[in-house]
Amino acid sequence: MKLYSSCKIIISLSVCLSFLQNSYADFEESLPNNFNSQSSKPTEQTDSSNTVRNKNDIDKKTKENSTKKSSGTQENSSSNEFAKHNSNAPVYFDGNTADGSLKTGILNLVGNVVLIQDDTKLTSDKAKLIGNPGKNFTSGSRSIQKAIATGNVHILKKSSPNAPEIKANADEIEFLVPKRIMILKGKAKVWKEQEFINAEYIEINLETGDISLKEPHGTIDPRSTSNMGKSNSVSKTSKDKVQK
Repeated sequence: MKLYSSCKIIISLSVCLSFLQNSYADFEESLPNNFNSQSSKPTEQTDSSNTVRNKNDIDKKTKENSTKKSSGTQENSSSNEFAKHNSNAPVYFDGNTADGSLKTGILNLVGNVVLIQDDTKLTSDKAKLIGNPGKNFTSGSRSIQKAIATGNVHILKKSSPNAPEIKANADEIEFLVPKRIMILKGKAKVWKEQEFINAEYIEINLETGDISLKEPHGTIDPRSTSNMGKSNSVSKTSKDKVQK
């Protein structure tokens, strides 16, 4: 059974860290200042003739795009929303306290944990970041193999001109970074606008968009069924059905 696009939230956290052998984390560049800023808009032309010509070009392109969407590109709309997330962007982190071990390659963040990558933000009570033993992590590195967030875990993917805001929460969220897989465990919920799904376990393949559910239940806005991707596949391990 096909489910709606909100099940494919792409929260790909290939977390890049900085921690020292003496177990102190470096928060010098913890959070980007522009995370809450609005999407930038093109600068308007001051020349009147250029303004008219540019407006006509924009109107023409808008009509062409509308025609393309109505002729069969709707099945790709939900996939494109998540594909726009830049999984190679630096990941910033913050927390009240941190302790780590260079030998094990593990950094623990405790209290008001925040992880931000591109347009996606994760908050939780605790987070364990697992990398390669014996290697030091610096800002901009891509060495993290796994990130596990626990306690009041919330995810927010900011809205854009072409995609609505997406939220998710669970008791625990685990990211298998190299495999591009995200696992939500315990009272997991993903929603976008009027669509949402609840399950005790939601596994999302960020590469393909396929999901696996245990004990799923949720609702969907009938107005948005036309946006459901034809390529989306869902495997359910429970007899529960999605409620409409």
